[in-house]
Amino acid sequence: MTIAAPVITILIVGIMYKSLQTLRKKARVNLTALQTYEMETDALTNGNEDLSAFSNVYANVNGNGMRDLSATVEQSDFHTGTRDEMSEREDPREESSIFLTDDILKDNHSHIKLISEIKMHELHTSIVANGSIFKEEFALLPVGEHHACCVGKEQDNMSKNRYKTIFPCPKNSTMTDFWKMVWQENVTQIVMLTNLMENGKIKCNQYWPEGTYDEFYSDIKISKFEEKHFAFYVIRKFTMTHSEEFRIVTQYHYTKWPDHSTPDPLSLVVFHSHVLRTRTEESEAPTIVHCSAGIGRTGTYIAFDALCKEGKSKGTINVAGYIKVMRSCRMNMVQTYEQYKAIYLALTEEFKAPVHTKSIIAFVESMKHFFGEDSSDHVIFQKEFKSLSDIKPAYNEGDFRDALLHTSFLEENAFIVTKYPSEDGAVDFLRMLIDYESDTVICMDPLAEIESSTSWLPEPLLIKLVGLYSLQHEGGSEIDVKVTNVKILDERESTHSIKIVQPTGLLTSIEDTACLRSLVSYAIHIPTENPVTIVSKDGASLCGVFCAVFNCIQQINMDDSVDVFTTVRQLQTRRPEFCSTLDEYTLVYKSVKDFIETTSEHVYSNL
Repeated sequence: MTIAAPVITILIVGIMYKSLQTLRKKARVNLTALQTYEMETDALTNGNEDLSAFSNVYANVNGNGMRDLSATVEQSDFHTGTRDEMSEREDPREESSIFLTDDILKDNHSHIKLISEIKMHELHTSIVANGSIFKEEFALLPVGEHHACCVGKEQDNMSKNRYKTIFPCPKNSTMTDFWKMVWQENVTQIVMLTNLMENGKIKCNQYWPEGTYDEFYSDIKISKFEEKHFAFYVIRKFTMTHSEEFRIVTQYHYTKWPDHSTPDPLSLVVFHSHVLRTRTEESEAPTIVHCSAGIGRTGTYIAFDALCKEGKSKGTINVAGYIKVMRSCRMNMVQTYEQYKAIYLALTEEFKAPVHTKSIIAFVESMKHFFGEDSSDHVIFQKEFKSLSDIKPAYNEGDFRDALLHTSFLEENAFIVTKYPSEDGAVDFLRMLIDYESDTVICMDPLAEIESSTSWLPEPLLIKLVGLYSLQHEGGSEIDVKVTNVKILDERESTHSIKIVQPTGLLTSIEDTACLRSLVSYAIHIPTENPVTIVSKDGASLCGVFCAVFNCIQQINMDDSVDVFTTVRQLQTRRPEFCSTLDEYTLVYKSVKDFIETTSEHVYSNL
């Protein structure tokens, strides 16, 4: 059997890594000090293994014959002693060790037809057609211990286990062992899928230094030299020094995995893409993946990662088959049906249209001929736009909301997107600004062209009464954009100050994007953590263009890279009407191109 290279991941398990010498001596098959997945991806499809040879014997059976699998590690309270030595020591849903036979399986699940391999181009239709079968398929997977689990249960190792029978991420007593493992295995990437605290419970102890301080773990020094915050994750970079040798380790910390739930599939795809994109090409070192218990979120991420590679190399995937392989190495990987379903959904998003982030140099090079007179260049935009239209969520009028929160590249809920209020809706509009503490309103049109704006926009030296609110004009400015300062007073005389920002010209011109870029630039440099309100005539036209250009510029400034297609795609998951015409989509590209070419700090602008 050929082992696929490079190693997919390291999973933090067992006794939590004792010493380097002990690690090497006690490398066992399952639940040992260190477990390295060197799984042959061929195991997913080769051999035509009969997945019906595995099942669960359920202590409690509900009405449809399937056990309720909704409980997760995070759903139980494990605080039964001191926070470090005894916290979260009880297994969240402890199972008896079950060794299954073909007879048991035939008696219990012979009626279930398992889905084995799925062709990638049929993945979406297969999910739609077989949704109910996936739940039964998940229930057939083996649970509990199927191999001897000895090392982690030794008396001198028990204090290093976060849970009684599941041995996951770092605790205070295991941090030195953790960093020794990182050094021993030449690890350069750590994927962290839990927050330190969730719902008042410790999920993982902080194993890295804060600020500019160094931390020593035995004779290993850890220093943090970079930390970047994105909307859904944080990337930290550390130098790791031992015996006058130093290495760089990058941690990818997904911070928005909902407790008791699963992340947005496309957001997980984008995160995974960032991990792969920044991996050192020559590195064959494994990647550490951990959450809290090391089986639910960790298993979901590992399965998605491996099945992406499998789908790309062979054109088919076998989710149940791969999880069976994972559980033969570590029990209960992918803990809930929701996580199992999330793997399918993320794979669907990945293979609909992979994330394709370009360096700025590559982007500028690709844009050289796109806005010339050659009609063949326009075909590329048309094909890309058609692909975007084919995969965006279906829209119907019942889905419409007057206002929606949207995420920027760096912040969750950075925008409130809505339409200009009517005279009857002006009070609700002002109340929304106050309730969400939004202190900036960005208009997609000069307000002189919006008749209804007179119902809520005060004139200089005059006070405008709107319901119980009094609005007072407090001056403004007009350079690249027109800014009007307005103070809102409610019936209790509480004040809320806002800036109303208008373009000085039309934003629809592909030939001249200066007005649009000025509006975006103003919004990017607003010193506020509150959501920015974006308004247009229908709450969609030009709003999507504005948000897309805003997000792309944030990506350029943060990463020196850009992906217009994925940026628009993410926005369309919330509002499919965004960038719904080829002209608007082209306007996004042209604005990003013009931004790069007119920003002197980018040396590649002259390429």
